[in-house]
Amino acid sequence: KTRRIPNPSEFSHNPLVTFLYTFISTMSINIGINGFGRIGRLVMRAAKNNPNINVVAVNDPFISVDYMEYMYKYDTVHGRCGQEVTHDKDAGTISIDGKPIQVYGEMDPSN
Repeated sequence: KTRRIPNPSEFSHNPLVTFLYTFISTMSINIGINGFGRIGRLVMRAAKNNPNINVVAVNDPFISVDYMEYMYKYDTVHGRCGQEVTHDKDAGTISIDGKPIQVYGEMDPSN
């Protein structure tokens, strides 16, 4: 069953609830993805379709940047991404629609 997000006008009698709803719905967050396998790529796609989520880093010690680009572009499960995807091996970044995302290869993500 899908949850319905209430419209703030339903809470117009409570200005605090209206303020919080407006604040949270316009807030953006920065995230990092640890692992760029099937789930990591799916999280990246979902984040790229939501303007309030900003992916700033990807960590995967087993996948090179050029292969990340290929896997993201041509996912065998979810199909082609429909976004412009490039990489810069020297800088260690993958760019999606012109926005560079730093790529790390740390075995221990706490580093």
